[in-house]
Amino acid sequence: MVDVDRGDDPSIIHIVGNSASRYFGVESFDDAGNQIDLLVNTTDPYDGVRPLDFLDSEHTTRFQITAVGSWTIEIWPLSQIARLDVPGTFSGVGDYVFAIEGNDPDLAIINANAGGRYFGVTTWGESGRDLLVNTTDPVVDGRYIVPGGTLVFEVVAVGPWTIEITD
Repeated sequence: MVDVDRGDDPSIIHIVGNSASRYFGVESFDDAGNQIDLLVNTTDPYDGVRPLDFLDSEHTTRFQITAVGSWTIEIWPLSQIARLDVPGTFSGVGDYVFAIEGNDPDLAIINANAGGRYFGVTTWGESGRDLLVNTTDPVVDGRYIVPGGTLVFEVVAVGPWTIEITD
């Protein structure tokens, strides 16, 4: 267990580990010992960015890390989140979180998951969170309606992905 004193604000978390390709898990817990989220669950080397405590009811005070070898965790304020002006395109590899700004988004045109692993996209916004994509199939020019009020995209992926957001 690793205790953390980080305040009450939502954050993003950068996690790196598992160069040995063994099991690597990172879980967040509150001060009552309740699990909040399973942030990492993989046997692949990991380098990703995840949301931390985006819901009002969440307040992480501890992490449980299961790992062979070294790992690092950095907690960043939301002011450091990557941003995309709409319309525009954002590309990445693996898990990532980015904000959108500018025009109201309409569609997300996604190319991802060529290897047929897990691929998921969650949007976060004024109405909470919405699951946009949840698949193990390759996504080629997949078109998804972006919920109104979306502010942040959370991508959970193995491998490269590209998301074009139109207005």
